Amino acid sequence: MPAQSRKSSSRPTRSQRRAGTAPVRHFAYPATSTPTSAPVAPRRFYSAEPAPVDYTREFGFVRHDLRRILIIAGVLIIVMIALALFKLPL
Repeated sequence: MPAQSRKSSSRPTRSQRRAGTAPVRHFAYPATSTPTSAPVAPRRFYSAEPAPVDYTREFGFVRHDLRRILIIAGVLIIVMIALALFKLPL
């Protein structure tokens, strides 16, 4: 006996995906107590948006590091040019 597939039955098959047909799903409607009552809208809960994040402190560290890298690179270039121009006799 071949092994059973673990694929969920709610997912479309490969042929259905290629054909572009959406799987048909039927949902049971909840029973209403009175047939004359108006349909109840589904509840939706909207949470407040989070406060905007202030990145100035993090970017301050980045600016400080970039400034330090620029100074070190500039000093190294000046030292290399000075060593190329003024060769010391050995």
